[in-house]
Amino acid sequence: MVFGITYKVNDIVKSNPGGRKIVLDEIPIFTLPSAEIDKYPSFKSGSFHIQNSRGCPHKCGFCYNSTFNKNRWRGKSAKRVLDEIQHINQLFPYSNYRL
Repeated sequence: MVFGITYKVNDIVKSNPGGRKIVLDEIPIFTLPSAEIDKYPSFKSGSFHIQNSRGCPHKCGFCYNSTFNKNRWRGKSAKRVLDEIQHINQLFPYSNYRL
């Protein structure tokens, strides 16, 4: 079974239960090989991006997020965000990239 999907079988719509909640602090820190850096425009421009949270607690009518994330907001801990920044700075020295 694939959790969190909705599908149709013989004109009957079926939905599987949602999967387990992903704890953002438990996701491994992404490692980009230095040889691959030229493939990413943000690195080439001298910046990088860190995702600090997922979801949104608001219920805007135009947004997919209220359904997709069930009005949940999940954030990484401050320690995790700092660990990711330090990891990037170790791989790619601060002098070449801006935070």
